[in-house]
Amino acid sequence: MPIVYIDSSSFNNVSITSSLLVSGSVTITGSISTGLSLTGSLFGTASWVPVGITASYVSSSNIFGPNGANSILTSSYSLSASYSSTTNITVLKYNPIMFNINASLGSTTLYDAFGLNLPTIATGQNMATGQLKFTPVYIPITTTITGVKWFQVLKGSYTAASYNGVGLYSYSAGTLTNLVSSSNDGTIWQTAATNTVGSKSFASTVSVSPGTYFIGHLYVQSAQVTQPNISGIATATNVNVLSLDFTNSAKLGGVLLSQTALPTSQAMSGLTTSTLAYWFSLY
Repeated sequence: MPIVYIDSSSFNNVSITSSLLVSGSVTITGSISTGLSLTGSLFGTASWVPVGITASYVSSSNIFGPNGANSILTSSYSLSASYSSTTNITVLKYNPIMFNINASLGSTTLYDAFGLNLPTIATGQNMATGQLKFTPVYIPITTTITGVKWFQVLKGSYTAASYNGVGLYSYSAGTLTNLVSSSNDGTIWQTAATNTVGSKSFASTVSVSPGTYFIGHLYVQSAQVTQPNISGIATATNVNVLSLDFTNSAKLGGVLLSQTALPTSQAMSGLTTSTLAYWFSLY
């Protein structure tokens, strides 16, 4: 093939229709446009992939992921991507270690309730009839949610009444709004065996954007033999801690008494602060 030697020179507007072999270094102050692909390392301070649709592997990205530097290994979709030798990006702040461990061992759980993961749960909490309780969960990326999982410490035995189930609520300026809920299921708290994982899918899947959400769960019975008990902890003896310096009467856990159904909308100001927190995980 033709060989061209260039020594300490510069040139503009060169069109290459075959191959270009470079044994040294090339400094480019403009841009590279190719209809094919480039292989090798590209370093710089500008964007080198304006749109990456099918990127599948980042081998040593200097990007901080769930387990520290260079731990982002796969990407199924990237609308826009850029490269910088000094880029440091922190992602997946939602208990990433437990997420990765759970997923690597086959679990479908995605996002745990705020502040809780299974190793921190030493005991269970009895469920009280008619008490609708809200548990916060943070979702960091747009995700399709199917339902809710929990750990059934003690399988219940009861006669169901009214509504039994779970719902997912968005949060905005002190107001909870129901996005999706499960169908009424009187057996929901007496299906999973003692010391196993219980789960309930919503009536339909829902795609949610990044943000803070609340999981609502309700148990209602007219007669009870064994009170169901699910994984949870007592979070604080001082209820004011759970309101911190939040605005709009927000709190990290709330309860409504004497409920028989999930409300379409609920003001935070109408909730009593709950010192009990439950382990739920969205999947």
